Amino acid sequence: RLRTPEHGMRELLTEQVGVLRISKEEKQTALYIVECLDDNGYLTVSPEEMARHTGWTPERIWEGLRIVQGLEPAGV
Repeated sequence: RLRTPEHGMRELLTEQVGVLRISKEEKQTALYIVECLDDNGYLTVSPEEMARHTGWTPERIWEGLRIVQGLEPAGV
């Protein structure tokens, strides 16, 4: 699909997560992290805060972060 300027960063990342061949849990975690990004692609909360807020393990958060960092555009 053609990318245009009105496509936001979160939408672009969400679409990419949706087509990855990863577990449902990994998708859920990656999507949560995408929602925690600001408009420039930076995290607005620490992984430790995300773990406390969700009740997920820090390892799960870090794995989700690794997935999101592998998406385009580079540098997310």
